[in-house]
Amino acid sequence: MFGFNPKKEKENELRRKRHKTAMMVKDLVSESRSKLGDQITPQSTIGDQFTANMRAFLGDMWTTKAREGIHRMTLNMTGNAIMAMSAIQSDQSYRPSVEPVEIKSGDSPVYLSPKAARIITKHIERNELILDESITDDQLNSSAPLSQNQLEAIEPLTEPWVSGSNMAMPASLEPEDLIEVSDVFLAKQIQQRFNIMWDRAIGDFHLAEHDLYKNIFGHCPIGIEYDEESNSVKLFNANVLDVHIDPTCTKIEDAAYVIFDQYVPIETAIKQYPKYKDQIKKAADNGKFTRSSRSSDEHGTASAMGYSSVDFKRDMVTIRRAWLRDHQYPLPEDEVGGSQFNIIERSAKKIGTTLIETDGYELVTERNDSGEIVETSEIEYGDKDWPVLNGIRQLEIIAEIDEVVSDSPCPYSDIPWGWSVSWPIPYCPYGMGEPLRTQDLSEYINRLGTIIITIAHYSQYPETIMPDELLDHLQKMAGDKGVMSRPGRINGIPSNVWDRFVGQNGTTPILKLERDQLPADLLNFFFKLVELHSELSGNVDVLQGQAPTNNASAKLTENLGTVARGPIKYKAFQTEFTIRRLGRLIIDAMVKFMPPHIWDQMGDEYPPVVMDAIRRGAKSLKYDISVELQAGKGASKIARAEKARFDFGAGLIDRVTALEETGRNAEKIERRFKEQQEASAAETQQMALPFNQSPAQGVPAQA
Repeated sequence: MFGFNPKKEKENELRRKRHKTAMMVKDLVSESRSKLGDQITPQSTIGDQFTANMRAFLGDMWTTKAREGIHRMTLNMTGNAIMAMSAIQSDQSYRPSVEPVEIKSGDSPVYLSPKAARIITKHIERNELILDESITDDQLNSSAPLSQNQLEAIEPLTEPWVSGSNMAMPASLEPEDLIEVSDVFLAKQIQQRFNIMWDRAIGDFHLAEHDLYKNIFGHCPIGIEYDEESNSVKLFNANVLDVHIDPTCTKIEDAAYVIFDQYVPIETAIKQYPKYKDQIKKAADNGKFTRSSRSSDEHGTASAMGYSSVDFKRDMVTIRRAWLRDHQYPLPEDEVGGSQFNIIERSAKKIGTTLIETDGYELVTERNDSGEIVETSEIEYGDKDWPVLNGIRQLEIIAEIDEVVSDSPCPYSDIPWGWSVSWPIPYCPYGMGEPLRTQDLSEYINRLGTIIITIAHYSQYPETIMPDELLDHLQKMAGDKGVMSRPGRINGIPSNVWDRFVGQNGTTPILKLERDQLPADLLNFFFKLVELHSELSGNVDVLQGQAPTNNASAKLTENLGTVARGPIKYKAFQTEFTIRRLGRLIIDAMVKFMPPHIWDQMGDEYPPVVMDAIRRGAKSLKYDISVELQAGKGASKIARAEKARFDFGAGLIDRVTALEETGRNAEKIERRFKEQQEASAAETQQMALPFNQSPAQGVPAQA
């Protein structure tokens, strides 16, 4: 009755391990959050700035109530500058470009398009194309690549040619009709599919939002998720308090861990983890997701700005996802195949060992001097000596009850998050938001503005001294509106009161005090602070479209604007770096998860064999991601293009160099230009012949 139950004991052991794992992740959250207590100004920590920056961005600059009689002015220059900077950074599409790292030539398979197969067949039938090596049916059906000899014989058909009668003839084939599955071609195919995925994910919108939040809070985490049901990518900018990162890193590529707290209704959680239905319901019952329950640190979660003001009426739970680097996992069986792996030897000999596949899997435990296998032992997946992979561990935990509901290798090529900062804090993954960085200037601008507005308000009604009896009488007549309800108001009083206080000699006991004049240097100082704020925030006149002088040309203003982007170039570089990372994560996920039929539907239509070659090549292609934002590398690109145009006009560089510097496809343009010249020359030649001379004869008909 009370005997040992191995199965139950194993379940208890697994439960203890899961709980220990959940506690370890909770400790990492506390470790990450401790960094938010670092002081970055005398009055503010990293964590303090998040709420304060949000208020300042929305125009709430004051931390105290106004004294009686003071008329406050709030000039939200910070919010305006942030919006302007975000607009500059999103001045053009965020879409990255896919470029091959190594461009190989001569060893890529080349296939015939259906159009090329038809034209080549006609040339062969008319004896216009003679091949030493005959074209096979498989090659005409695009099921087999061309040989090098065949390709060299066919390639001239892609160039214009001169007939026996000296007539310039157009090319029979376009270069695209010979389908070379090269690195450049593969990069183009990936780019087509990536563009579709990016548009479906509304990538430009999410990156513009990312820039905005980064400028407000100092940093912004952006997540990526591949949905295998819809075969689409989801991008989302998470609340800055919901994502916890390794506090010792400065960029996410070096982070030992990233943890994300997501608050979801229990219905959503049960759909994702039906096996843990009872635990999820228990988690929701333990603490309803309300403002009060989230204000504490009981479960290692924080009351993020996006949720702190929401009093949820639904049952909610916290799904905590953690990505931990440098964890070892058993190699999946489908990746073992017949390959050999060096693994740890059980015996003390520590000889090189090999995993071999027979009916099952066997571990080589001994070899002779010749290297032949002498002894093996059976081994199963998950055993001690099974080969392992060093990768990223992905955990999913119900935070309220510390229940691990998923523990597996991360399916993505890296931690599926992007991370960028606005104004960097040294040796820290966080940044300083614009509202905090410009806080002193904003405060003084609004204080001076308040003084100016208050003086202007009181100048309408100079301070007045009069007898109490007269004041009481005037106040009774004015009622609730007040004696000075508006400038120029006329108040009538009875004659006896007038005679009593004014008298027959025309003197009056009413005394109006002169108001203080607004000092001119105060106004000058106010506008100087406004100018300094614009300069500090990077929102200078030329970026606002204002000419630096009255007679400045539009070209000068444009060029100065390009130079003035310097203050925000670093921020743009951060965004470019994040976009490149997201682009690589998305492409790697597409290659790994996208079914072949979806992959084929998204790009140009090619024969099946070519499509197979594209899919295989995409998995092994070494590529790079290129991004040039208007405020970052784009500004330098614009400057280079302007210089190239000037140098070409001055005869300092040739046309090809000028085209390359302006980002144009010089080879394609030159080929088209050459074709146009040849066609024009042929037309001129035709028109120059006498009306009675045939091009085929080459001599006058009457000779």
